Amino acid sequence: MTDEQRIAKINELLEQISPLNYERIFLETSLQFSKENYFKKYDEEEKAKIIEKEQKLKEINQKLTELFAQLREHQFLYFVEYEGEFSVGNGQTYWQPQREFLYLKTKCEIDTTTSSGWKPYINDPIVRQLLTELHNFLLNNRFSNLKIRHIIKQ
Repeated sequence: MTDEQRIAKINELLEQISPLNYERIFLETSLQFSKENYFKKYDEEEKAKIIEKEQKLKEINQKLTELFAQLREHQFLYFVEYEGEFSVGNGQTYWQPQREFLYLKTKCEIDTTTSSGWKPYINDPIVRQLLTELHNFLLNNRFSNLKIRHIIKQ
């Protein structure tokens, strides 16, 4: 499988996952409200809704489990160390170190924790592609301001 085919497959899987994830989030929230209502009134109609929502949620989670397993087969795992800027309510900000494993599309052999650090990767276009993907992910899902310290392909 070429990189283009692999990335196309990843995008196809993400398109299938996205609506299921939104539905899962909605159902989980709705289920929580239904349970709260049920425990206030012990209404049998609400209990039936709870059972129906739990069954639907179970089906969605099974589909998502299968889709995520397929997705992970086509992605690459990286360990990333970075700092993200947090805002405190009074307008002050501080940088907090973060470390996490992330699955990404770009295939890049990289380890910036060695003694040569980032130096061997500075002019590598694949590393630039990886950093762009990583920045986009972190900016969309974690922080509006961040600094990447190290990346290691697992």
